[in-house]
Amino acid sequence: MVAVSLLLALVPGAALAATLPDVTISTDYPTVNVQAGKSAKFTIRFTNNGTVDRQLDISISGPEDWKPQLKSQSFIVRSAYIAAGKSLVADFQVEPPPTTAPGDYRFVIRGVSPDGAGEAVLNLTIGIQDTGPSGVRLVTQYPVLRGGADKAFEFKVDLVNQSDEDRDFTLAARAPEGWEVTFQPAYEKRQISELRVKAGETRGLDIQVTPPRTARAGDYPILIVASAGPDQATAELKAQITGNYKLTLGTPTGTLNAQATAGEESKVTLNVQNTGSGDLMNVSLSAQKPEGWEVWFQPEALDRIPAGGSREVVMSVKPSNRAIPGDYMVRVTASNPQVSEQVGIRVSVGTPTQWGLVGLGIIALSLGGLYGVFRRFSRR
Repeated sequence: MVAVSLLLALVPGAALAATLPDVTISTDYPTVNVQAGKSAKFTIRFTNNGTVDRQLDISISGPEDWKPQLKSQSFIVRSAYIAAGKSLVADFQVEPPPTTAPGDYRFVIRGVSPDGAGEAVLNLTIGIQDTGPSGVRLVTQYPVLRGGADKAFEFKVDLVNQSDEDRDFTLAARAPEGWEVTFQPAYEKRQISELRVKAGETRGLDIQVTPPRTARAGDYPILIVASAGPDQATAELKAQITGNYKLTLGTPTGTLNAQATAGEESKVTLNVQNTGSGDLMNVSLSAQKPEGWEVWFQPEALDRIPAGGSREVVMSVKPSNRAIPGDYMVRVTASNPQVSEQVGIRVSVGTPTQWGLVGLGIIALSLGGLYGVFRRFSRR
């Protein structure tokens, strides 16, 4: 007897409490697999099959970072009083950390009678499996859109909840600086940053991507992120900006008037400036002019004006020989397939030089005639 007692003292855990024959702790599924980072809950039954009421002091052993607890409604259970022939239920909950490695993890729920009558024990095994693909997907048929910087890009993306439970998803975007990204449920106008998706359900999203008007032509990546707990899905979108096409037409001095003489050529320097974000190709110039006038340009067309750049064009204007002195309007247009700009140049036509000489001659003859008349009558 002494030898047995000594052996029990030397072997840790050898002296175990006796098992209560009339009390059991049970659950329908004592071994399950769950996903790391997702909470799990089990219904635990305490059953007294005997004729004597029992009180059990409850303890739980297992990985502490899983936060195991036994709850009834909102209370944490520390002991249970089970009437003879009755049962009680409580919920056993754990929260495996997202970084938990795959494998089996064991928990023990132990109920010990305070009077030393014995104990009841339930062993649970919770497996963490490598679940492979995330429980969420983002899918789009058109990940690349092309357009100018003056309009928003509208992408359509499907959010798929592949898990077996309803989940709340947070939506976010990573875009170039100065770009704006907004989310809307498909066919709705309200902006959202999160939404709830039922198990196995697919929800459509309208994603509006607005570039700054100063964005230069090029490719711009936008990363869309949908996350729920440890699960995360991404979709890579791309906006291809072809440029914001704008130009201004004027003169280097800013004045929009010129002097000309009927029948003679005059030159006006024009400035064609690209104020957009995309290069302008094959810009041609034309003019609306009074009847009988001639207008031509040097050069007649501009093969390329880079974004932010400018080119000078010399406009030659030759009014009709019959043009009377006065102001006339010549409308100049610079255009290509993407953009067109028009400006009016006021041309003031003066008297031709040869007619000026004729006028001086007439005046001289008139003065000579008057001088002769005065001398003739003065002799009398």
